[in-house]
Amino acid sequence: MKIIVERIPADKWGPNVVDPLLVTEPVALARGTREVDYHSTNRSLENGNCILLPYMASGSLINVTEANGSYRGKLKKYSVTIDVSGRTFTATSAVEIEREMV
Repeated sequence: MKIIVERIPADKWGPNVVDPLLVTEPVALARGTREVDYHSTNRSLENGNCILLPYMASGSLINVTEANGSYRGKLKKYSVTIDVSGRTFTATSAVEIEREMV
């Protein structure tokens, strides 16, 4: 099956997608659209620490609110950091978020 998915102005070509699971036209169009969307936008990785949050699965779509606005992104990494100092400890979450730059 050969399907061409393009978005105007079509000046950025991505790699060919070869996958044995692409057996129907709607599935192939959805995969091609996803590849175009992913490879034709500017993306940035944001790293940060925050208060201890419940477990979040990598790949989850999350909202981030900052002093100067908010954005949505995909969680790439999540970890818990525990700092021990004598009899006290501090627990924080370290995250890496992939976001689209506008």
